Amino acid sequence: MNEAFFPASSKQRTRQEVCWRNYFSRVLSGEKFTVQNYFHHIDKDHYYEFHFHPIRKNKQEVIGATIFGRDISERKEQEERLRYTENLFKSVVNTQHEMICRFKPDTEITFVNHACVRHLGKPVKQLLGKKFLELMGGQIEVVSIK
Repeated sequence: MNEAFFPASSKQRTRQEVCWRNYFSRVLSGEKFTVQNYFHHIDKDHYYEFHFHPIRKNKQEVIGATIFGRDISERKEQEERLRYTENLFKSVVNTQHEMICRFKPDTEITFVNHACVRHLGKPVKQLLGKKFLELMGGQIEVVSIK
């Protein structure tokens, strides 16, 4: 394998070599699988996804393997940014003193923040899936705007 592919330190390299030997052993025993690996190279993080497929002779004997890999670093960075944004959004919504809830057109509740839970005095699980209008005891008149 390309030396640049493995980490520079011998301890890290040994760990990677052990992993790859395990992958080869698995695929050559007939297992089909996918793994994601992280490498740090030249002050940059790299993420790769590898697909391992055994090659069989007469659908029985494994005679080789195909390994397809691709750099998924950009996807991982996007996932991390999305996770950060989601956590930020949840933090803002759940620290509001105002009640925030989301519901479907038929008023079935699909989300409530902590203020709703406190005000209504019911746990989240008892609120989700309930009709908002039923919780309000018919105190709200629905007006359709067209």
